[in-house]
Amino acid sequence: MSRPLIIGFGNPLREDDALGWRAAELLERREGSSIDVLKCHQLTPELVDLVGRASLVIFLDASISQEPGAISTRLVEKSVPAAWSHQLSPDQLIGFSEQVSGPAPRAYVITGGIDRMTWSESMSGAAETCALQIAASVERLLRGSF
Repeated sequence: MSRPLIIGFGNPLREDDALGWRAAELLERREGSSIDVLKCHQLTPELVDLVGRASLVIFLDASISQEPGAISTRLVEKSVPAAWSHQLSPDQLIGFSEQVSGPAPRAYVITGGIDRMTWSESMSGAAETCALQIAASVERLLRGSF
């Protein structure tokens, strides 16, 4: 039986850019064996198989285009990469998965606004709070009450 797949991505060496990773870690601890969790630097074509087998995919990422601490959730719109690339957007990865594996699962992107991306392995307190809020948003999605 397929399970939800949570993908937290970003750079854990760039301070608050680790937001997606941190939220994924929190969910892995809270939800345990009811979900699959992946933490990665970027979304690549190699993830197509994992995405195609999931019942639901939720991408978690940091955003410098949002107000720090603000959280945004959107449904992924399938698109196809214009050319081959080693890095894909969530929309491209879901679209590519559908091309390769058949109907893609429903997918969401949840982003949290950040403003600090210096070279550091520790996140700011504001980003940690945002990671907790993102994890709570994912839990609502998983329970169908979003």
